[in-house]
Amino acid sequence: MSDRLVGGYATIVQHCAVFGRIETVVREFRVGEVRPYAQYPCSVSVRFVEPRKRRPACYTMTPDNTRYLTVEAAGRTLYDSRQDVPCDMSAWEATHRRFAGRRPSA
Repeated sequence: MSDRLVGGYATIVQHCAVFGRIETVVREFRVGEVRPYAQYPCSVSVRFVEPRKRRPACYTMTPDNTRYLTVEAAGRTLYDSRQDVPCDMSAWEATHRRFAGRRPSA
């Protein structure tokens, strides 16, 4: 697997239309190449390792218009999955508004 972006400590933020903003602090991450995934013509995988953990994990972003991902560090956005995997933001906003009152309080 060829990685396009590799980095150290950062925060991976999933912007989910249903569950809201989900943040994961990581000590290293790798953004993979754009590839087909299941029934989707394109997807991107972001592999990461959380602090104090050895085993890597992965988020795979697909063009289902319910979530997109950003990688942020030091107040800057290092990566935005919408560059590689399209997300219809009007559909995302409609879903976000519909589920806004149903989210659990953190």
